[in-house]
Amino acid sequence: MVAEPAERQFYQGILQLAVGLYHLGNRNWQGAATLLGEGRHRLRSYCPSYGGIDVDDLLHRTESWLMALQQLGQANVAVLATASQSQDDISLAGLEAPLPALHIRQVP
Repeated sequence: MVAEPAERQFYQGILQLAVGLYHLGNRNWQGAATLLGEGRHRLRSYCPSYGGIDVDDLLHRTESWLMALQQLGQANVAVLATASQSQDDISLAGLEAPLPALHIRQVP
């Protein structure tokens, strides 16, 4: 299967978000921050939605995780790694806002 150039950029962005969360689960702060940031950058041009996916919502949730990584720092990556496994919104001490569950929501 060969993706069109516009689709390729979108899929790369989605994959970068997924791999960023994988790195977070492995307590790799640098890998998580880098790939979540790169994925966010790639997906910005697909707002508000693309292919039935609510890209605005996905980016909002991604930005919450990036802010959490920056606010809590590398020393607290284990706390964030544990939180990333939750299916619910999470409140962590030291964060300005709760962390959302990160999922892809389809546009009606």
